[in-house]
Amino acid sequence: MFLVNKASRHAPAIIIIMLTHQPL
Repeated sequence: MFLVNKASRHAPAIIIIMLTHQPL
């Protein structure tokens, strides 16, 4: 979860990638 926190402040684009790679 700490990765998302760092990515959010570094590059919000990473969050979108994580969401798209999210297991359904």
